[in-house]
Amino acid sequence: MKKCLYCKKPFDFILNRKKYCSGNCKSKYFKIPKLKFYEVNYKNCEYCNKKIKLNENGKKRRFCSKGCCRKAYRKTDKGKLGAYIYNRSIKRKLTSKKYAKSEHGKLKRRLQYAKLRKNKKWLAKRNKDRKKWDNDYRKTLKGKLARQRYARKWYFERGGKEKQEKYRKIYFKRPEAIARSKFRFFKRQALKKKATLKNLTKEREQKIIEIYKKCKKGYNVDHIIPLNNPFVCGLNVPENLKIIKDTENFSKGNRFIPFLDYKLYGTKKYYKMLKSPEYLKHIKSF
Repeated sequence: MKKCLYCKKPFDFILNRKKYCSGNCKSKYFKIPKLKFYEVNYKNCEYCNKKIKLNENGKKRRFCSKGCCRKAYRKTDKGKLGAYIYNRSIKRKLTSKKYAKSEHGKLKRRLQYAKLRKNKKWLAKRNKDRKKWDNDYRKTLKGKLARQRYARKWYFERGGKEKQEKYRKIYFKRPEAIARSKFRFFKRQALKKKATLKNLTKEREQKIIEIYKKCKKGYNVDHIIPLNNPFVCGLNVPENLKIIKDTENFSKGNRFIPFLDYKLYGTKKYYKMLKSPEYLKHIKSF
């Protein structure tokens, strides 16, 4: 037995979905909301409480506009769940990135930050978090590569080369700088003495001297396998020496890739490999 939704009388049913005792009760039940607002011409919006004029066909109207309807829906449980799912979707990320690049998005961001900067507590916290994030990011592979790119751009495109030359002339007049350069020079000489073989013949020694004599201005004699490296220590022998450009030698530093084919060492391909961003990945694998 079930109770009819309109007349509340009990009735027998075959199908479980049946709600009314007869077709007459069903038609009367559906006319109730229309009769409810039959003589009503004005109504208040359920969201903003604004007065709405009702038409003959729109007596069931609840909101003054679509905007109010959306705002009211967002406050419901169903709306909140939908927003939660959308905020974590890929579509949301793509649209937010696109909006951030637009002029309106940039302007909005500037205004938001201008308001927040007035709050001293927020500023102090933001600076502290940013410093921590910067230090962690610089240690990562991505951060190191980004720093290298920026340094190259500054040096070759933004007048860094000229600025550095001016600064070097001023810097190397200081007594501290002279002392440091001397310390590096003597340290390098000591490393060379350690790396040179005791049983080196005079012919091979002469070869080393000739290589250094051939080195012109703007070029340097490079140790292919470096003298000071965490993996290996090279030797100061003619086979390990090569004349290369100044800039190439400075950018190379004490880098070395172990376990390669011996024919590769000292070639142009090898020097390119040392400059490439894959170098750090290659070293981390050992």
